[in-house]
Amino acid sequence: MLNLYRSQTRNDLDFLLANPPKEDQLSENLQWLGKIIHWVLSESPLKLPEHNFSTGQTQALRVKWMLFLLDRNPEWKTPLIKVLSSIVTKTQIFDLLVSGLHQKSGIFSESLQRLSFRFMPQLADHKNLGFFLRTAFRREKDALALMKIDSQNFKKLIDLFVVDSKTDFGPWQFHTLEAIRYLALQIAALSQSTDVRQHIPYISLQENPFYQVNLLVIEWQPTLSTIQINHEIEKCNQAIDELYTHMDDHGVSIDMVYQLERLRFLLRRLKRLLSLFESSATSVEQKQTLISLIVLENIRSRSLRALFGDNTTLISKKIAETSAETGEHYIAHTPREYFDLFRSAIGGGAVTAITTLVKLLISSLPGSPFLLGFVSSINYTLSFMVLQLQHFTLATKQPAMTAAVISQKLKHENENIDLDPAVQEIFHVIKSQLVSVLGNALSVIPSVIFICMAYFWLRGVPFLSEMKAHKVLESMSIFGPTPFYAAFTGVLLFLSSLCSGWFYHWVRYRNLPQALAKNQRLVRWFGPERARLFSQIFKRNAAGLAANISLGFLLGMTPFLAEFFGLPLDIRHVTLSIGSVSAAVSTLGSQIIYEPAFVYAVFGILSMAVFNIFVSFTLALIVAVRAKKLSFKLSVELLRALFSEVKKRAWATFSFRR
Repeated sequence: MLNLYRSQTRNDLDFLLANPPKEDQLSENLQWLGKIIHWVLSESPLKLPEHNFSTGQTQALRVKWMLFLLDRNPEWKTPLIKVLSSIVTKTQIFDLLVSGLHQKSGIFSESLQRLSFRFMPQLADHKNLGFFLRTAFRREKDALALMKIDSQNFKKLIDLFVVDSKTDFGPWQFHTLEAIRYLALQIAALSQSTDVRQHIPYISLQENPFYQVNLLVIEWQPTLSTIQINHEIEKCNQAIDELYTHMDDHGVSIDMVYQLERLRFLLRRLKRLLSLFESSATSVEQKQTLISLIVLENIRSRSLRALFGDNTTLISKKIAETSAETGEHYIAHTPREYFDLFRSAIGGGAVTAITTLVKLLISSLPGSPFLLGFVSSINYTLSFMVLQLQHFTLATKQPAMTAAVISQKLKHENENIDLDPAVQEIFHVIKSQLVSVLGNALSVIPSVIFICMAYFWLRGVPFLSEMKAHKVLESMSIFGPTPFYAAFTGVLLFLSSLCSGWFYHWVRYRNLPQALAKNQRLVRWFGPERARLFSQIFKRNAAGLAANISLGFLLGMTPFLAEFFGLPLDIRHVTLSIGSVSAAVSTLGSQIIYEPAFVYAVFGILSMAVFNIFVSFTLALIVAVRAKKLSFKLSVELLRALFSEVKKRAWATFSFRR
């Protein structure tokens, strides 16, 4: 956004105070006030250690110094009060008091609006004080600085703006009353939206606390008590808590969370504005808190990170819980469980061998990139579905699921956390991954070689031409882009786990299994009992279905879409790559294993194993930790504890005793 009020150069304070605007024009007055605010908030070119701007203390000291100068120089103070009085009488604060609220009906439309505010120039609206504050205060630490000003100095600041001793801020009081009525009307309207209304028990409008808040505000006058309105606001917050509990049991929707957070925001802002008109005189601290919070919320209303952070915590938590339910099956603890995992990995490798050879065949077919990508996606999807139905294991699909299990081992209260259970579980995850990768490799290598030999015996030609076999080895080299592609594939594996958790809760939130069980067409075709059984199977396998289909299309379409857009992206999946190299060796003969190209490919495959697993596991762990609301400090402690344990017990990773 074009900054209209903050100068790129930092003028001296005494120069600014001694040179107020010569003409009483609103734009010039705001420009001058913006320069003074810039002096208070901007960091000095001298990076002195005692000037810590992140705490807001330095900015508060600057305000104190400015007030001291004004007291010592009355010839500076009088023009300043005149300018501020002119700003108060010529501006309106209605938009400021209702700013910071989610303006759009959904999270994605709100995201587009915030992007437009960030990258598109905005027409200056000098009469709107909210527009001025959006350019004068841009960082969250600017709002923190307002809170750090001591109450005595903050009262002096407020007194500079007072136009009429009977009513603080003169015409701004009328705008505040208008904002209160607007907020109450928005609360009543939002509570009757389809998403909110469908998930609360039906009650009449007279019993609806959201509607009652609006009725009470309509009848309220500034001289009356706000106790009854505040009581209804508390009932509204209780109703929102009940809706969150309902989503815990019946699935989560990001849009629903957005609507509830929007309601909470409206209720919170309404209560704060009402506090300004309570019978007892509003303290300076209350005014300071209100102004600071409005500035902070105004700043956060332009932040995409704040938007998604505030609205995706619950869905992150539920996705992590869903992944944890699945991930527990991929972690072995006893020798028997390790053996079962190894056996399922053998089956997974055999299925992947067929997938790899079909993939190589598809890559040699003529056709458009989109068609080839779609066919490859179907190949991957069918393979992953077979793995799920037969309870086979593919190593790289595990980490994104098992990370959520780790997060459940993090027992914490406030800033105290017990890391040992999580660290112990991570060791089991590492060992389970080693078993899975080993089982996949020991199965996919002989399976691919056997199929290639059978193909040569039947057709008289190798499965891969010699030129293509060399090209396969070259594409797997550790010295090429293989590590980068492997890390990118780890991101795709992680994204498939997100799709899995999101779809599972999308199904539950919309009661899709119940709808399928009572669908007239299904009941007519299969009968009531089979329709009910089908709905239960669908509900039980919804997460796996979404994970397999999404991963299949992510792996299949990404290389072809990247080629279409000219992006240097490809996938490197460790098990599929082992199969491809095995097919190349079957063509080139056993003597190729002594060539540098084969050695480089082997090290490339090792890098795939590391990056596929590490990247997907790390990203999933971040989501799981985000769902736990762990601080950065606690996350660092977890990593340090893990590193310490690995150093002390490195060889324990290769021990499979309980």
